[in-house]
Amino acid sequence: MNRLYIIFPHCYIKATSKELLIYDTIKFSSIYMRNIAVPYKAVNTLNQFGYIDDCDDNKSILQKIAYKGFGYFIQPNKSMPYFPKRGLQIMTSLNKENKALGHNLASYTNMMLKSITFLLNNTLSINLNSFAYKQLEYPNVNHTEIDIDTILLQLISFDLERIVLSGEISCDKLERILNLAQTRNILVVFRVHYLAYPIQHIQDMLRKYRTIMVELLIDSATPLDIINLREERLILKYIVTNNSDLDKLTGAKENIVLCPIFLDEKNITLQPQMVITKDEVLKINQNLKDCYLKDYINTSYFGNITINYDGMVYCVNQQIESLQNRDLACIINKWVGSQDCYWYFTRNKKLECKDCALQVLCPSISIYEQLKIYKCPCRV
Repeated sequence: MNRLYIIFPHCYIKATSKELLIYDTIKFSSIYMRNIAVPYKAVNTLNQFGYIDDCDDNKSILQKIAYKGFGYFIQPNKSMPYFPKRGLQIMTSLNKENKALGHNLASYTNMMLKSITFLLNNTLSINLNSFAYKQLEYPNVNHTEIDIDTILLQLISFDLERIVLSGEISCDKLERILNLAQTRNILVVFRVHYLAYPIQHIQDMLRKYRTIMVELLIDSATPLDIINLREERLILKYIVTNNSDLDKLTGAKENIVLCPIFLDEKNITLQPQMVITKDEVLKINQNLKDCYLKDYINTSYFGNITINYDGMVYCVNQQIESLQNRDLACIINKWVGSQDCYWYFTRNKKLECKDCALQVLCPSISIYEQLKIYKCPCRV
């Protein structure tokens, strides 16, 4: 029998027909081979069991792996040793339940929902369009305010960690939500434009409620006293629509997050600056659990949904169903079991990324890709 080269169990392996990545999740070092021909059998044994045969077909690949010291050789005698399958082993009774009842009960899926974003109202006239608001997850101009009280009654059955209130809301409703969140220890993120409320009102809220975080949307026209504002649990999200917006933001601001926003699909001014190289992807530090998770779920959006002003439920840019038709628990339960559930839309399912070995190190699929602003983080 041929010798076998065993990759250390703390290393993440991704082999495709054209590329190979072996990533050490302790030392954060890697070997990445591109434009190579990985034999079909080697792709399977590497991905599933973490070993490669010492045979003529694998010689050139194996020499590079062994030289880097990502594993060790063994010599089997008469039979192959046992290799446990790599990756996450998810134990659940959902399939049995579905087979027995013809559907799943909501008790499981209700535990999966962790964050809800409510798109509220927007009475401001600023230089943004509906395409831009989608990227910000902010309500379009002057919509009717959502009936949030009715929806909140449905949330008792969910084990929520976060509620995002995006847009303008009356003070009494905001107070009721904050009081409810405080009793259930739910974080409330209030995303609002700096022109919507007096800054003193924002500061008072932050000091009164320990369970609120404010994402204040600012832009190049924002006064300096607001840009220089410092408060606990206050994040300033700076809207960038072109390169000149960046020039107006001088000096490093630790509490400012840059938000690139495209006014249409063809506006490519910011695209080159958003693209990351494969060398930059390889410098990202990630533990083994997160690597395996990203093989199964979109870690950026798993457990998150958005509810629009009209009661339509979304995930990123995917329309799911309206709350006018059925309650939220039924909608989530039905959607989670469907083929097109965005929570499970990972890079190994995306056409542009299927042959790339860097799938799990790369950022999860984002709203920019969903809106076709660019194909993937390393390609416009």
